[in-house]
Amino acid sequence: MNEVSHQTIINQYKEMCAEVQQIEEKIREHEAEAREHSLVYATLKNTDESRTCYRMVGDVLVERTVKEVCPAVKLNLDQLIELIDAFKKKLKVKQEETEQFREKYKIQSKSIEQVQREAQANAGGKKEAAEPAGVLV
Repeated sequence: MNEVSHQTIINQYKEMCAEVQQIEEKIREHEAEAREHSLVYATLKNTDESRTCYRMVGDVLVERTVKEVCPAVKLNLDQLIELIDAFKKKLKVKQEETEQFREKYKIQSKSIEQVQREAQANAGGKKEAAEPAGVLV
């Protein structure tokens, strides 16, 4: 393989890894939001239904009763849980695609610690045997 195709493969692999990280971040964000909704719902379901509460709708804080707000919070919570499940499925598929791509092109990812250890070992006079073929990221 020439240098251009090596670089293309590396770039494509890095993009795939970035997509995996973006999906993981979305999952974390939605899980935090679901925890908040869960706490609110748990608090409201044990509260008198005629009691006044406030709900943020867009950028506006509106006054409602617990009876009006509780079902909406529960609905939002259920939708968040479904969204998180969908993202987890998408994440699994994307991780499998990335792993298959890595195996197909024999890509070896090294952590910063591994690179530093090898640099120190090589600086100390040790020579490691080169591994055959593959792309190093």
